[in-house]
Amino acid sequence: MTRLVTLDLSSFLMFYTSNELKLENPNLQKLVRNLTSIRQLYLDGVSISAAGHEWSSALMSLHYLQELRMSQCNLSGPLDPSLASLENLSVIVLDGNNLSSTVPETFAYLKFLTILSLSSCQLTGTFPQKIFKIVTLSVVDLSLNNNLQGFFPDFPQGSLQTLRVSNTSFSGAFPNSIGNMRNLTELDFSYCRFTGTLPNSLSNLAELSYLDLSYNNFTGRIPSVDMAKKLAYLDLSNNGLSGEVPSSSHFAGQKNLVSIDLGYNAIGGSIPSSLFTLPQLQKIMLSHNQFGQLDEFKNVSSSKLIILDLSSNNLSGSFPTSIYQLSRLSILILSSNKLNGTMNLDKLSELRNLTTLDLSYNNLLVDVNVTNAEPSYFPSISNLKLASCNLKSFPDFLRNHSLIASLDLSDNHIQGIVPSWIWKLQNLERLNISHNLLTHLEGPFQNFQVVCP
Repeated sequence: MTRLVTLDLSSFLMFYTSNELKLENPNLQKLVRNLTSIRQLYLDGVSISAAGHEWSSALMSLHYLQELRMSQCNLSGPLDPSLASLENLSVIVLDGNNLSSTVPETFAYLKFLTILSLSSCQLTGTFPQKIFKIVTLSVVDLSLNNNLQGFFPDFPQGSLQTLRVSNTSFSGAFPNSIGNMRNLTELDFSYCRFTGTLPNSLSNLAELSYLDLSYNNFTGRIPSVDMAKKLAYLDLSNNGLSGEVPSSSHFAGQKNLVSIDLGYNAIGGSIPSSLFTLPQLQKIMLSHNQFGQLDEFKNVSSSKLIILDLSSNNLSGSFPTSIYQLSRLSILILSSNKLNGTMNLDKLSELRNLTTLDLSYNNLLVDVNVTNAEPSYFPSISNLKLASCNLKSFPDFLRNHSLIASLDLSDNHIQGIVPSWIWKLQNLERLNISHNLLTHLEGPFQNFQVVCP
């Protein structure tokens, strides 16, 4: 088989079952010994069970090898620096092997390298900065290596499209030179140790569609992403970002945005009304900030919004009636704000896809006395939280709602008897009616079980 150019023995079931194909006799060295012309070697999911020096040594005779894919192969480390002698390598994919190794600096000499994927390999040490400067690189994935440290260099202009270092110990400042990487489509720095402010050069990344910088220590203001017209996913949550969003139209140009998460920061001011007019947006998560105002928004009857979480902010005033127009809304969480006034649930009940409603801990007086107690009232609701909503009675409309799994009516002014229909809610898993003025329980309690964790 000296003329063989491509060998693909990869297992398509490797992510769902244990390894189906084991390489024992012949072992890797015997398998590839005569493949002197091989250019593509795909062994993903094949159980090779070889130590670093063994599998590296076996590959040394493959001088024309361009693509090496051996993810989930039960390989051990260390990564051998001699792999860099395979100077034609353009693709190295070794995800999901327990390499427990540093990354050799010699990899920086692979001048044709386009894809380097070492996700979930138990890598250690400091990742060589020089590798990021390989001008042919298009994909670098180092994610899920918690003990791998690293710092970014000044990026040259290059062809990098995907850069993932999530769940590593990469640290330092976000490089302003990231703006040179004009081809970037995906940037994932989540769950790392980065600090400092986010550079305005992010606005240069016109091809960017995925940006996740969550769970770091970034500070300062939200950077402009005006040029990123293709941005679909934006997550800046769990940082130390502050200040105000510059204007109500700040995100108006992100017509492809599907999800935005700015939660767990210290961002204040008004929530940009332009978010609610974005045609593809499905998720808005802005909880645990200092937003003080949500203006009414218009022309959202065709909105695709499914999740709206504005909890734990400083929103004041009456309940925003524009929300009633969000016909596809499934999850609405407005708890722990300063909304006030009297509120009837009739309009909200017309949101027929609503599964979760949380209005707890505002200054609202929620009226749950409705004439329509049929299942058509909140037909999809399964999670209802009305804690501290000045309720004076149980929401009787729930008596026929078999989907209810979680009900929180705590910290209210409900008096008297706990009605028997509560115990007949077949799917109820969590019930909190503490801190009310209740006197006794009404039976019977058939079909009611208490399960303690």
